[in-house]
Amino acid sequence: MTGSFKYNCSEARLSTQENPQIALNRAIREHVDEWDDAKTLLMFYYTGHGMVKESDRRLQFYAGPGRRVKSHCEPKAYWDEAEMPLLNSRTMSDTLVFLDCCFAGNAQKGHVNKPRIYELLAAAPPEESTPAPGPRSFTNSLINCVAELLGGGAEWGFSTNKLLARLGRHRSALQTPVLYNQLHKYEQCTERHVRLAPLET
Repeated sequence: MTGSFKYNCSEARLSTQENPQIALNRAIREHVDEWDDAKTLLMFYYTGHGMVKESDRRLQFYAGPGRRVKSHCEPKAYWDEAEMPLLNSRTMSDTLVFLDCCFAGNAQKGHVNKPRIYELLAAAPPEESTPAPGPRSFTNSLINCVAELLGGGAEWGFSTNKLLARLGRHRSALQTPVLYNQLHKYEQCTERHVRLAPLET
């Protein structure tokens, strides 16, 4: 998908070889440090295992089976800790996050108002699971919907709100995605949305 838009892209993997929280925090912080600018859109995409505990309902990513890094460290990373650079009042870029995991909607908490856009497109509402990787996954639906939007004469771009509507109608989607405004508590729709468009060569 990044090839169609000509966006710069880097990849980070969570594993049990390193504390996943430290690895995720570092990946996000370094990406913000490198690209943050008032004219830049920061994008983050997570696909993998998501879960919550009854005690706090915080979204956490599970790094997968294997040994623990240390006796006191489980192979997991909390999203609300990792996203702090995206909420920092000094961050200038608009931000768009995609979460393709179970309980993705639990990531929405809401914070103080900021003059920029920070949206989160969750594969499922709070407390709900998502299809496994494959033809009916959120990621597969997203790729197909973006291709349809670009192929339909939207080379100039389309809003996240329009992408959400297309995802909701997509046949392969088992779960209804939700678009959140991360800078306003419990707000799912705003007048301003991120616009995605291919970069000029």
